[in-house]
Amino acid sequence: MRVPRVKWLNYLLVLTLFNVTLHLCYVYFLLQAHDSMDHTANNIYTFEQALLLCKREMIYRDAGVAIKQALSHVGANSSIEARGQYDGEELGIHPENFTRLQLSLEPSEAAFDRWRLFKIHNFAVKADKWPELSKQAVCIGTHASVERMHWLVQMANRWSGPISVALFVPDVEFGIAKAFIEYLRNCYPRVREQVAFHMIYPEEYPPRNLSHLEGILDSIPCESPHVVIGNLLTLRPVEMTGWRETLRYPQNLARNTAKHGCATPYTIVPDSDMIPIPGMAEQLEDFLGREEQADCDKCAYVIPVYEIKSSIGRDSMPANKSELMFLVERYYARRFHQTVYLLNQLSSDLDRWEALQIQPQTELAFEVTNYLFKYEPLYVAKGETPIFDERFIGFGMTRNTQAYEMYVAGYTFQVLNNLFMNHWGLQKRETRPRWRQLQHLLNNRLFKGFAKEIAARYNRDPYNMLEKIELPGFWGVKNVSDINLGVPGQADIAEIYRHEKE
Repeated sequence: MRVPRVKWLNYLLVLTLFNVTLHLCYVYFLLQAHDSMDHTANNIYTFEQALLLCKREMIYRDAGVAIKQALSHVGANSSIEARGQYDGEELGIHPENFTRLQLSLEPSEAAFDRWRLFKIHNFAVKADKWPELSKQAVCIGTHASVERMHWLVQMANRWSGPISVALFVPDVEFGIAKAFIEYLRNCYPRVREQVAFHMIYPEEYPPRNLSHLEGILDSIPCESPHVVIGNLLTLRPVEMTGWRETLRYPQNLARNTAKHGCATPYTIVPDSDMIPIPGMAEQLEDFLGREEQADCDKCAYVIPVYEIKSSIGRDSMPANKSELMFLVERYYARRFHQTVYLLNQLSSDLDRWEALQIQPQTELAFEVTNYLFKYEPLYVAKGETPIFDERFIGFGMTRNTQAYEMYVAGYTFQVLNNLFMNHWGLQKRETRPRWRQLQHLLNNRLFKGFAKEIAARYNRDPYNMLEKIELPGFWGVKNVSDINLGVPGQADIAEIYRHEKE
């Protein structure tokens, strides 16, 4: 039977319009960023990628509409001056049996850090299955500021063990974090079962519990947590922008807090946006259960980290080495910090690692034999490793000083064959703001005292560091001879870290 000509033309017209719409969507992504989380047009190279992003954009837009509609009701009942305008149609998508989070921090009940600059609440929110999960071999100890909390969804989806998280929650960011934790625990069972939260904040910016946020996320879709937290952060008062950007984030205190919350014999301490591959917990459980690993007290098992272009979906990052190498060969993935901080993983010899054939089980690939100062490996090791030195606050000398102490203490770094972690988005070299440069300078000035202290503690200096730091313009530590602060006392270090305000 012949199709009438007019009907055939209608079919053709529909197909043509559909095709034009998809190509317009493609052009849209080529002209502007996909969203605020670095989905840039530079990362889109094929029509198929653009089509996938268009589909994801529909989900993100629905979530954005719902959260903005909910936030629009806050202004009338809040004394906080929120930024942004909200409009849109409300969506009613949310799990049933919503459970309220009972969380209130009393500063007088908190513990101080070593320098009495920050307060800490351990296990402010407990994971439902924490005692059971703590019987496993490895726990992730991670940290995050509020804007990066959404990565815990991907981390929990790919990691079956316990996750101990230290959150930095100054001022109203505590209230935002509380609302978002409630949202995560209700939307994502793995977060509720596996993730324990610790809270850290500066003494001068105690937590503010925003009671008017209670129930604000009851009808928000669960598909796009990064959109939800991005909109919640618009509730921060305008005056907060004057001090929040330059507020020093206590990375090492947060790492220690998260690590100390782990009850397992082994720990791994990634940043919150470093995502494991599926099955990593089980593979490490098998590897670390072997006798040869159990007998090594000073072994650090290195896990490479790779950046993944943001045109690859958050939930589609490589799940095994075959997928990773496929992306590396096509320039959709590269070594973490490859273009902004080469020393980060240089000692790991990832050229050699990438050339290794995939093995059926996790094994030792090779030992790191060429340690270079400023090496920052991500590793699994027994929980007795040296702490991250908390005198280094903000940017500069945070993770690499802990690796340096391990090197001096006699630890060996051994790279594993199959395992790696993903970091979504490519790092870019950008002009650093003055406040970040000042943080580097302050921490550089503290390094000489740290190096002398480490040499005295272990009675050895295998890197010949004490001579190197006296050289003019010692590479990697600018202005190191400017101030010699051996082991600063409480008043000294407080003065240093508040110097910027004077």
